[in-house]
Amino acid sequence: MVIQKQVPEKFSGCRLYQAVGRTIATAIACTVAMASFGFSPNPASAYVDPAIIVSPAVINAGDTITISGTGLQGNIAIISISRGFYDNFIVPVDTQTGTLSFNVTVPSTVTPGAVTVNAVTGGVPPNYISTSFIVRGATDPPVGTDPAMPNPFTLDNIQVFTDIFTPGDRLLLFRYNIVQYPQEPAPMTTLFNFRLYNAANQSLGTANVYDYYDNGYGMGVGSIYFKPDIFLPSDSAELYLLMNGNPLFWRDSPPPSVLQVLTFEEYINTTGSQPLQLATWIMDMARVLEINWAIKMWETSNAGNAVLTLLGMEYFVHTIPGIRSAVPDIMPTAILTPDWGDGTPNWGLSAVNAWAKQWQDSAFMKWLERTGDAWGISPIAITSVMLFVLIVLCFGISHGRWGNTSPGLIAGWGIMLVGTFSGLMYPFIFGVVALFMAGWMGMNLFWKNG
Repeated sequence: MVIQKQVPEKFSGCRLYQAVGRTIATAIACTVAMASFGFSPNPASAYVDPAIIVSPAVINAGDTITISGTGLQGNIAIISISRGFYDNFIVPVDTQTGTLSFNVTVPSTVTPGAVTVNAVTGGVPPNYISTSFIVRGATDPPVGTDPAMPNPFTLDNIQVFTDIFTPGDRLLLFRYNIVQYPQEPAPMTTLFNFRLYNAANQSLGTANVYDYYDNGYGMGVGSIYFKPDIFLPSDSAELYLLMNGNPLFWRDSPPPSVLQVLTFEEYINTTGSQPLQLATWIMDMARVLEINWAIKMWETSNAGNAVLTLLGMEYFVHTIPGIRSAVPDIMPTAILTPDWGDGTPNWGLSAVNAWAKQWQDSAFMKWLERTGDAWGISPIAITSVMLFVLIVLCFGISHGRWGNTSPGLIAGWGIMLVGTFSGLMYPFIFGVVALFMAGWMGMNLFWKNG
């Protein structure tokens, strides 16, 4: 056998020149092709980031929007809008200013929600830009009907607790107060949102609030929980707790907002028991909410301690998930005395009758009824005797064929179970036969075998 050694081919100078030539030719061809389609560099906008803007950003179906662009290169832009209308149409670009502007009427049949606008503009390689706008649904508020600016609109009573559910965690709690509208346009959690940001404007979490009383308006509390290893900022980091209105509902004016600048170390108290401090904060809020809502939120237990009522527990358990296990001492308890009756068993044949009805109106049951009428006995008596005989036959066959009754015993149990729950055997006979078979099993397993 001859083994040939593979020798790598040398990259000759001629091949190097050919590769470089192909690269240059490809670049020239791409540039010519882009220029032929209008994608040529535009010095007027070479130093401006390209952008596509839709105005207004929230509309009703059937409205007209204005799509404008800045910092664009080339002579044209290829625009596509999702949801199936205006796909891949060409819009001229002002080469002196690098801008474009045109109007589009949104069809009335467009499905409500976010609509994406994609643009491909000049440049080598081309620039791909994307933006979006929102089409309101039938249940969304109509354009031009901004809710009244809420007053009061406040955030206060901020408190941070640590080591509540696991060592090193943080639980941020706060109280809000939003005016109770005479006629709320939507539940509070739809009209307003609560978020915590860091100094880099990154969202660290959304608060958990509960539309419990008056659709969530008036006073209420909220919580944000941080696990020790997930999105947990340092205690000295500057954070921003923001309560602001939903832009979908404020179309003609900026939505209301309240910003609280805080750090964990400002609002955390590591002295004493954290669960005890948390329980104190919750009970203080329960007293305030009871006055504001005119609903009983706390009471005195039989032991003389202040605890939440059932309504108060429902509110705080939904607002602060898992709080029941953290502060069990302020949760309501109830002692119920079970009703044992007079202690007399109430035996009956309801189960037997229900099992027997499985064969009702069947041809088998009609045959049993005719046979029982002829002999003067009930149909279940006939089937019970038949199954009893079958069990005896199983014992006999088992003893004659294998010299022991174990196979017959196993088969007999199955026949009795199926027969009883199928309504074909009296439970009394089942009990008698079961007692007999249990004795037979005990004799074979213990007496005969010592």
